Amino acid sequence: MIIFVYGTLLKGQKRESVLANSKYIGPAIMNQAEMFDLGAYPGITKGNGIVIGELYDITEKTMQIIDRIEGYNENNLADSLFIRKEVEACKFIDGKFVNVFSYFYNDSISTNLIAHGDYRRYILEKANENQWILAYGSNLSSQRLFKRVGKLQEYKTGFIEGFKLVFNIKDSAKPVVYANIAYVGNGEKCPAVAYKLSPKQASILDEYEHISKYYFRIATPFCDNSGNKNIMQVYIANPDRLVQGQSPEPEYFDYIECGYKEHGLDINYLNANRAR
Repeated sequence: MIIFVYGTLLKGQKRESVLANSKYIGPAIMNQAEMFDLGAYPGITKGNGIVIGELYDITEKTMQIIDRIEGYNENNLADSLFIRKEVEACKFIDGKFVNVFSYFYNDSISTNLIAHGDYRRYILEKANENQWILAYGSNLSSQRLFKRVGKLQEYKTGFIEGFKLVFNIKDSAKPVVYANIAYVGNGEKCPAVAYKLSPKQASILDEYEHISKYYFRIATPFCDNSGNKNIMQVYIANPDRLVQGQSPEPEYFDYIECGYKEHGLDINYLNANRAR
């Protein structure tokens, strides 16, 4: 059975070990739902927003463990903290909807809305004003990024584990495609550079990336070249904008190639993924 998790069970959060032996399917988005900060954990309800989460294929035993964590009792719904429901979630990798189980808060909530629907991003932004945002496409070039957001602070090179570089996000005005990442597992490592940006810089970059229309900015695990693993933010394509069988324009690809050369990334990887 497939479960959609969105809070403390996510990778990098305090209960991630519960799903350590379950098959990770990849990141996903749930529509017509809203997320709220309940203090030690988040809760979701039906609503007009979105919720960002992860999909896992789990066993009945693991489901029972999660039921206890979420305070869900199918024989006593009235006193359950969360209610397990079957709903639909959309996979970021291909835009396909799948039936999943997820846990909805069993009471009304009206305050502490997390508007972007991403718990890990919310935690990051509560802890620090500046944020590490991952680049894997044209923003790899520090010159290009500087022209967009101004003076850059720090950067780290590394990779996004389990994801590959793809070119499958379509422009609404012309027949071109842009870079994206897709979760495939199998030991894949997408080269990336983490840039430390101020809230103002991140907001400016959101405009360039056409947030919600073309991309979502979500949190994901990142491993730097020193072996340190952290949760950072990254742009991932809106599933509604995915297209197959197209190649990036030479000028756009040149920005990415410059970034690969600047940071000593694997050019062979870039060229191989250009043709996919």
